[in-house]
Amino acid sequence: MAAAKSGTGSGQKDEPIIPVASTVKPKDDKVIEIAQFAVVTYNKQAGTDLVFINVEFGFWWSISGATYYMLAIKAQDDKGTYCDVALVADILESGDK
Repeated sequence: MAAAKSGTGSGQKDEPIIPVASTVKPKDDKVIEIAQFAVVTYNKQAGTDLVFINVEFGFWWSISGATYYMLAIKAQDDKGTYCDVALVADILESGDK
């Protein structure tokens, strides 16, 4: 059986493979825009009509030129209010700044 290796906790002296997460500011315009994008995308894929309410909390990582977000998003529809987690990658296209 092959041994598994981890970038952190394995005695490795280099930078960890995945950096430590930073917390988001739930009321930040960029964070809200990303959360709204996640709800719209979910609605298209699942055929639902969820309405974005707010971001409860979240974390972000910057890895290899992309920013990754894990957001706890509160949304509702005619059946109730939900708090779900979305994972979103914000990747700049070449030429974007």
